[in-house]
Amino acid sequence: MLISVSQFAVAEYEALQNTLDLEQNLRMEAENIAREMLVEQTQLKRQSQILLQSCMPGQALQDILSQVAILTEDMKKKRLEHQNQIRQTFISDTDNPNRYKKQF
Repeated sequence: MLISVSQFAVAEYEALQNTLDLEQNLRMEAENIAREMLVEQTQLKRQSQILLQSCMPGQALQDILSQVAILTEDMKKKRLEHQNQIRQTFISDTDNPNRYKKQF
């Protein structure tokens, strides 16, 4: 009877040891996954900050937008001046149709 109790105790100890080993392995794996997730979360936070900073209009971006607005206005003025020159040329050509004819 003592032998069977001892065998039972050894079997129980081995089962508990296997359970402990399994739980320790699972814990180590969970800690590794948690570390990887923490690293990934840190990287995502950095990327998010970079994206937010790039989306926010800074002084340089405002300066560039101002320059674009000025250049756009200048282009409109130049286009109108060019159209007026074309009209004036057309009007002067219709007023003097013999202007470009060769004289012999």
